[in-house]
Amino acid sequence: MSAEIEANTFGTASRGSSLETVVHGVAEQRQIFKGADHAFLWKPKLRIPDIYEDRGNQLAFGRMLETCRCCTTEAQLLTAVRSFAERKIKGLGPAAANLLYFLHPTLMPPFNTAIVKGYNGLTGNKVKAGSWDEYLSMRRGVMSINEMFRDLLSNDLGAIAGLLFDIGTGRFPAPPLPGIDTMAARAA
Repeated sequence: MSAEIEANTFGTASRGSSLETVVHGVAEQRQIFKGADHAFLWKPKLRIPDIYEDRGNQLAFGRMLETCRCCTTEAQLLTAVRSFAERKIKGLGPAAANLLYFLHPTLMPPFNTAIVKGYNGLTGNKVKAGSWDEYLSMRRGVMSINEMFRDLLSNDLGAIAGLLFDIGTGRFPAPPLPGIDTMAARAA
């Protein structure tokens, strides 16, 4: 995909592109990734995501993916993500993190609204979907929780993301937060 972008043969729509193939494969993996393709579907009236008509944004996206595919350290990965995030490409926020999860499953957690809701429920934070800064903040928290409960979770951040997804969709209740009436929480 990044080679097509560099060669200027990527195209101007999601349908039929190599990106559609990759994102479709991600979306098929599990319920947690259902809808992962939504962020990449071209909405011409809204001109989003702006990687189909803006060559500079297209190149930035392809280069970010290629850098992340080839990098070997967390610092390189985060530098590439932050550099990409600075472009503030209309309609393409941290949904792209789902692609990065498949490249670096121990460093980049998957991302969707249910995971954010579960993270907020578990931690009491107020992370918002759609912002790279918010995603990176949540990522730090997820990494910390994963390290704290290493014996119960996996190095692969898909395990904790699955837990957050289940909390976020209401399958499992979040444990009571400190300072909350635990009797009422236990009863619920």
